[in-house]
Parts: sequence; C-alpha cells; structure tokens
Amino acid sequence: MTDPALRTRLTRWPAAWHLIVIDVLAGIVMTAIYIGFGTESGDASPDYTGPTWVSVIVAMGVGLPIAVRRKWPLPALAVVIACSSLATITAMTREPYTATILVMYMVALAEPRARSIIALVTVIVVAAGSLISTVGIYETSWEDALGLLVFLTAALIASWVIGHVTRRLRLAEMRANEERTEKAIVDERLRIAREMHDVVAHSLSVIAVKAGIANHVAEEHPGAARDALKVIETISRGSLTEMRRMLGVLRAEGDEELDLAPAPGLADIPALAERARQAGVGVDLDVSGVDDLPDGVALAVYRIVQEALTNVVKHAAPADSHVLVAGADGEVRVEVVDDGPGHRTMPERFSDEPGHGLAGMRERVMMYDGVFEAGRRPGGGFAVRARIPYAVRDAAEGGVDTA
Repeated sequence: MTDPALRTRLTRWPAAWHLIVIDVLAGIVMTAIYIGFGTESGDASPDYTGPTWVSVIVAMGVGLPIAVRRKWPLPALAVVIACSSLATITAMTREPYTATILVMYMVALAEPRARSIIALVTVIVVAAGSLISTVGIYETSWEDALGLLVFLTAALIASWVIGHVTRRLRLAEMRANEERTEKAIVDERLRIAREMHDVVAHSLSVIAVKAGIANHVAEEHPGAARDALKVIETISRGSLTEMRRMLGVLRAEGDEELDLAPAPGLADIPALAERARQAGVGVDLDVSGVDDLPDGVALAVYRIVQEALTNVVKHAAPADSHVLVAGADGEVRVEVVDDGPGHRTMPERFSDEPGHGLAGMRERVMMYDGVFEAGRRPGGGFAVRARIPYAVRDAAEGGVDTA
C-alpha cells in the first residue's frame, strides 16, 4: 500500500466528515484568536507594532492549516510552525503554539515513525530558537522563555506519542481486517472449488466408465454401446444444468433475480446409487432416522455419499458397496464401504491422479465438529466413515437441543 493510500486510511480522510468539520471549525477559531492578538494591544500582544495585514496573514497561516491537517499533515505543520514562530519573534503573541501541537498529532498518526520523529525534532528546534530569540528584546526573561519551551516540548512529545500510538492501533486493526478479508476470500474459493468438484467429479467418473465400455463393445455389441451413450447423455445434461445454475449464482448481481433450485439432499441419494449401478458398482442402500436433519447437514451427507461412491467407481469397480446413513440422538452416521478392488474401469491417467475428494469430505465434516476417517479395510476394499452432530428439534416443545 502506497504512502498516500495508507495516510488516507489512517487519517480517515475524507470518510470521517464530522472530524473534518471539527478541524475546519478549530482552524477558524484559531485564526480569529490570532487576528485578535495582532490587532489588539495588551498582555496577549505586548510589543507588536507591525501592519494589521501582516498579522492577518500570519493568523491565517497559523489557523487555517488545521482544517487540512488530515489531507496534508506535513505541509500543514511546516506552515503552522513557520507562522507561529514569526508571531513569537514579532511579539504578536506569547500563545504556546497550540496549533502546532494539534497538527503534530496528525503528523505522528499519518506519517511513518522516522519521518514524524524528524518533524518533531525540527519543530522543537525551530520553536526553541524563536523563543530564545525574544529574550531581552520584548521584556522576555530567560525563565519565561525556558518555561514556555519546556511546556511546549512536553506538549509536542505528548501529542506525538498519542498520534503514534493511535497509528499503531489503526494499523493493527487494518491488518486484522485484511487478514479476515483474505481468509474469507480463501474460504470462498475453497467452497466454490469443493462444490464444483462435487458437481463434476461424480458425473465425469460415470461418463468415463461408460465411454470406456462403449468403446470396448462398440463393434461386437452395438446395442450395449448405445445404452452406454444414452447414460452419458443423461448424466452430462444433468451436470451441465447444475453447473450453469451454480455459475449463474456466482455471476449474478446483488439485486438480480436468480433461477434457484433446492440444494441436493437425502432424497437424492437413491439417484446417486443408481448412477453408481450404471457404472458397474453394486450399491446396497440403507437410510434411516434422518427425517429431522438440518438442510446443511443433509447437504454434507449427500456430498459425502456422492464423493465416496465416485471413488468406488473410479478405483474399485466392478465391486459391491454398502451405503449406510443413520441418524439417532443428534448424530448422523455415514458409511460407504466397498469390497474392491475389482479390475480398473477408469483409464490410468484418470484413476491415478491425486484428487481432492477425501479432503473435501473431511472439510465438510469438520464444519460441523464431526469425526471423519477413511482408509483401506483389512479384508480388502475401502471404507469411508463420518459422524456429524446436529441440533435436534423437540417437536412437542418447539425448542432446540444442541447435540
């Protein structure tokens, strides 16, 4: 981030308009006070005898930069300290550099530490020279000059410290916000990638199997080849429809009406089993006790079964598998077990590539603080097991008991 962009965010220019209004009012008030110092005689301006127009210009140089200190902190400080020192040297006032103190805070807030320290030291040196130069000329004693210098130095340092601490706090807040934004972007990308994988992988696995079968039996069994092509056509059309719907959601503007459809759930699991059967995998389906599953958990269960069956098709077909989805006592248990491996039906270039399916299933389970495990079975084959807790709704009392 460039210095101007960072300065804008730190000083909150021009978003914090109410603070800018306060700065403008402070600048006007300070200008009016200094005009009074230059045009009135008395203790405030004991020895100034110069032209009124000079005092007005000096007053404007002291006060008006306060109004733009958020936009141009260093130039504002340079003008203010120059005019304040001129007012001191000409005995226009003995006012203790209030405008300089106000602008120094903004310099410490807006500028890097080294630059703001240089500005602080420069201001103190210039102010010290101005105050000391008045000793013995305008009835100013060393005690008065040194006392005012000590007060001014302490006030400037305090103003710098407050500004610098505020800068560090705002930088920390900005970094935290950026990290949260980056994490949200990464999470969204992972979610989209997971959904796209779930939409495409299962269908492409079946399509690849059927395409291989059609190619293998095309000459000897053209009827079987046509059946395989029909399956490919049906599955590919369904996948294209789902992908178009997902891309439509991603591309839609905030107020655009979407062509939405219910997310897949438990009622769609039999269709998954049928697709797997079409790819040569026997599926024994057992679903029970899942009537009260929340929609999010139901979608997670569907995706786990979908990915697990896809892996069976890719790596174990022809094989038999058992799919269990059972809910009880605020927890749903998902198991997909096969007795493979059979001979490979997927080409090597597809089946041996590392995939994201297991990671995606684990992420879905972890979202609900569940337990996930997957691995080879001692007796052969592969098993995917997951347990996902969910909130149980008490139909009689209408309450929710979080499992």
